Parts: sequence; structure tokens; C-alpha cells
Amino acid sequence: AELKDIGTDVLKPISIIGAGGKVGSICTDLLNKKGLYTRAITRSGRKILGGDSQYVSYASGDVTNYELIKKAVDGSSGVIFAASASGKKKGGDPEHVDYLGLYNTAKACLECGVPKLVVVSAGSVTRPDFVGFKATNLFVKYVYGEKIMDYKIAGEAVMRDLYANQDKCSYTVVRPGGLSDASAEGPELIHVSQGDVYSAEITRQDVAEVTVAALLKGKATDFTTFELNMKKGLNKVSKDLDTPGPELVHDGARSYDALLDGLLTDEQMKSSYPQYMNDFRGDKIKPISEVV
Repeated sequence: AELKDIGTDVLKPISIIGAGGKVGSICTDLLNKKGLYTRAITRSGRKILGGDSQYVSYASGDVTNYELIKKAVDGSSGVIFAASASGKKKGGDPEHVDYLGLYNTAKACLECGVPKLVVVSAGSVTRPDFVGFKATNLFVKYVYGEKIMDYKIAGEAVMRDLYANQDKCSYTVVRPGGLSDASAEGPELIHVSQGDVYSAEITRQDVAEVTVAALLKGKATDFTTFELNMKKGLNKVSKDLDTPGPELVHDGARSYDALLDGLLTDEQMKSSYPQYMNDFRGDKIKPISEVV
């Protein structure tokens, strides 16, 4: 999907799902400042930005309800999925947002012919033995519900299943490290890599910048998955993983867009770098047919 016209037509906005969350609201703000038409989707349809903008409209959409989310994304020139579990109350837990919610959104994007879906997931989701995976699950458990990391990789997996065997619509998966509310580090201090090998902190501001860049970049990010961390404090998630060569590491770029040059597709990763790939889809996760 070559996306030169993305967000330039008021009738074909960029839809942001989870626009009420921290990363989603920053994405909304960034697109507004670029003068691109944006539809901010939250459960209630509430306003996100302070003032009024000719570029931003608001819509309600519930990712746990396929018909509602389909209505919300219909006509979009691109979609950013920035929703994540927000509470244990009905429908707000990881199973219903990070898993079912992403499945419904992906299905709706395909059904409505949305050219590109960019998913904000999490780093280390394919590494269940990594301390960060376990710590995130434990930390989130009491606030938002069980096994958020398992449900994030399960969501990625069912999304990829849906997108297989077609090339009209594409996806990108952005996997940030530990999120911080500090101000942006900027592209030169950020580390993009593939293979789910590295982990560090990353600011939400930088995550939003990279997510928007991935959406607007067109073909270069189609069917790709990458991890996003600060260079500062960067560690490998396991001593057993080989250190990736330069073709899997992108840093020192002058712009967020340039950080994403030369990414390999998921298929290329599987064929060229099988040592980094696994079939982990979450531990003891119900099949999607039982959750729908």
C-alpha cells in the first residue's frame, strides 16, 4: 500500500483506536499538527484535544464489538490500533482489548479495505522466559487483568492469520519497550531492531512519533514487525540469543522516518533469521472462536 494520500481527504481520515489512551492521544495530536484528517475513536466518542481542529473528528467505537468497530473504521485511509487493557470491568481486560479487540479491528480493516493498520503492541512478547515479560504480566494483573503480554502476542498472531494470503491491505507491528512519560528523546537516541532481542525504556512521545512515521511511510513498512527502545540502558532479553547483525538494527537516524528504512518483512525474517522467530502465541489462551 503506497500511502501518499493518507489522511489528506476529510472523507478518508486516519482512524486512531484507543485515542483516549496516552499513546493514542499523542498520535492524534501529531497527525493534527501535520494537517492530516484524523478520526479519534474512543468508547464514548469524547474529545481528546483541548481546542477544536478542522482536522480531528470524534467517534465512538468499542473494540469488543465487531459491528461497532467496523462502523468506526469504515472509510479510513489508515488505522492506528493504540488500544490496550484499561481495567477489569466488563470488556476492559487484556483478553477483550489486546486479543479480541485487535482481532475485531484487523477483521474490520480487511472487510472495509483499509490500506494499512499499524498496531502498537509490546517488546519481548515472544520471550515468555524474559524477566520483563513476567514482570509486566505481574504488574498489570492487579490493575487491568491477567496475562497482558500473552494476550498481546495472541492478538498479533490472530491479526497476522487474518492478513495472510492477501496483499490489498497491510499491517505494521510496533513493539515498544518499557513506556515512560518523559519528553521525547528524538530519533538519534532511539534504537529500532528486529527479532525481539532487545529491551529498554522508551518514551510514549517517541512511540507515537514512530507509529505515525510507520503509517505514513507506505510500502517500506508493510508486513513488518520491529522493536523500539532507547539506546540508553539497552539490554538483550536473553544471553542465549545471538547478537543481531547490522541488517536487523537501525539507529543513528536523523528522522523517525529514516529509522524505518530497510526493515525486513515477517516472511523475510522467518526465512532468513529463523533463530529469532518462534511460534509462541501466548500461554493457555483460548482460541479466538471461543472469545468472539
